[in-house]
Amino acid sequence: MRVRTSTGVRATDFYGHFFMSNTTDVELAAVDADKAIGVEIKHDDKLTSEDGVYIQVALLYTHRSGQRRLRVLNLALAVAHQLADVYRSAELDVLVNFLTKQAVWASRETPPRAIRDGLTGRCARSLAAYRRHCASPSSVGQLVLPDTARSRPTWVCPLCTRTPACCRSTRCRTSSPRRCERDWVRDVFGVDGPHALDTSVTELPARDNDTSEAVRDLQVVLQGEKAEGAFRKLLLEDRGCDGTVSYIEYLMEIHKTVQKMIASYVDFLCHVHKEIRDLL
Repeated sequence: MRVRTSTGVRATDFYGHFFMSNTTDVELAAVDADKAIGVEIKHDDKLTSEDGVYIQVALLYTHRSGQRRLRVLNLALAVAHQLADVYRSAELDVLVNFLTKQAVWASRETPPRAIRDGLTGRCARSLAAYRRHCASPSSVGQLVLPDTARSRPTWVCPLCTRTPACCRSTRCRTSSPRRCERDWVRDVFGVDGPHALDTSVTELPARDNDTSEAVRDLQVVLQGEKAEGAFRKLLLEDRGCDGTVSYIEYLMEIHKTVQKMIASYVDFLCHVHKEIRDLL
């Protein structure tokens, strides 16, 4: 697969499961409708609304029938001269998908803490730029969000929250997944493995171990049942298993970061204004 662009923009980075022997050709073992590749395109020259921006993706592949085929996708984009137009036409699902691919790609060499800080910083800078250049004047203590990205912190927060799989059985932490599966089945059902399960059993047997007691304490509440109200009262925004902040705390962190960025920008403008007055 190769990505071509018009003058003024270029493809700089690719994110996904593939191999690249050079800086332009993306090689994939297989491709279907569920595959997605993130491509970062940067502009390094002046763009005009008359010329626009054009992107072409060409995919050369072998069909399962053995026939060689070439699929070409063309995309024409308008050039926005106002930052507000960029925010207005932004697609949140595409942004989150792209940030996710970047985070997964960076996890090969970057510590999780640095990835979380990077995602939070990008989210805060985006919101600060919107408030600085696009939003109408409002209270400093108000968190202003663009209409097309109101739920962006909602999506970025889970990306920053690692939720490692926690197993109550100590043996599961030190053994292989297959051994863990056998141990869990034996503790809960009292049989040697999944192959020995009796599918006609509709109730879990009471066994004297921590795993069995934890599983038997689970309750299923269907939507619309009387117990749904009591179940909803038990739900709360909790921290991650590794100590990461909850959504409310994360939103407060984003808000404080945006406020600091706005304050720094205002201080910079005041300093520039003072320098100009001194020169005059």
